[in-house]
Amino acid sequence: MAKHHHCHTTELPPDVILVHILPRLAANTILRLKSVCKEWHSFLNTPKFHNLHHHHVTNNHHQCHHKLLTYSKLKSSCEFLAVDCEAPNESVTRVTTPFEVSSPYDVTILSSCNGMIYLGMTTKRFGYDKYFDDLILWNPLTSDYKTLSKTNSHSECCMKRLYNVSKMCYTSSEDDYKILHIAESCNVYIYSLKSDSWRKIESTDNDPSLWNHRHPMPSASWDDKVYFLNTIWGLKTWVTKFDAKTEKFTKVSNISSQIQTGNIWSSVHVQKPCLHFCVSNMYDGRIELFRMNEDEHWTKLETYFSKRDGPNKAEYVDPLHLMRNGNWLVHYPKGYCLDIVDVNKYINEDHEFEPRDISKHISVMEKYIETLVSPNRYIV
Repeated sequence: MAKHHHCHTTELPPDVILVHILPRLAANTILRLKSVCKEWHSFLNTPKFHNLHHHHVTNNHHQCHHKLLTYSKLKSSCEFLAVDCEAPNESVTRVTTPFEVSSPYDVTILSSCNGMIYLGMTTKRFGYDKYFDDLILWNPLTSDYKTLSKTNSHSECCMKRLYNVSKMCYTSSEDDYKILHIAESCNVYIYSLKSDSWRKIESTDNDPSLWNHRHPMPSASWDDKVYFLNTIWGLKTWVTKFDAKTEKFTKVSNISSQIQTGNIWSSVHVQKPCLHFCVSNMYDGRIELFRMNEDEHWTKLETYFSKRDGPNKAEYVDPLHLMRNGNWLVHYPKGYCLDIVDVNKYINEDHEFEPRDISKHISVMEKYIETLVSPNRYIV
């Protein structure tokens, strides 16, 4: 007589599934799970769940899906593309916009934070000045977007100039997303997503001497703060910090003594759990990589020399992303192409590398992570 084996199953409590399991899944997977039932759909759309998911994603290196949002200016129509930073030569997807973009010259990618992209949209130009008709926050994964209010804004907030700086950051203490806008005049403005309004910072601590508007300032958001790299080419390089809580600027370090002089291109990147600063010398192909320590000083990690030949030889190299396999995804701004640098291989060859061209001919890009954060999170 055959024996029957009974399988005993234990059903997990709903709160364990919703609060402890679902937040650990990839954002694109959660989008599909919204159709499971009304209860899930409702909970998965709440800011509470979005915060839980974002916390797990940003603290788990393997769950954090870094993308490059880009578009080509060679086409008459604007088509956004998302390039996977871990597989840039294999995974490129089209991203549709819920708003109309008739031409790539009508849109400017300004910044990003926690999966949201900050865009400037324009249809009119006056000489060399370019004014944004609308400023938009947009999540490319969920398609949620919001046109920002212009309440209390100044015309400088909507003017596109080479040396203007716009940077998004998140303040956890206020649970608010802010946009820091530094005009060429050194006037400083703050936009709050929670209040949906602008205001000018009148504090005398916003010392214009902290800024050098002869060149664009690379920047990165990091733990309620925005770090700027100020460079006078061949003379001086220093780091300025903006604290989104206190809304104060501070000059935190001077690293000129560690950088060899020359015609350089500098960039700053958040790479969990560190902030990295890269300096690229145009003429000898030298790339110097620094890491910010807890005391906000910089430690030099490595120096590499590019052996790249051809039309892109004498130009800057912009390291974009440290891949999980240890390679660097880099960008040649002049040649409009991406490359992969096998750092581990070339460290054993006197730090000389020859990147593998993956031929992504793109001119504008913004790095972001896939999240469920909505620009409409504060709308009741």
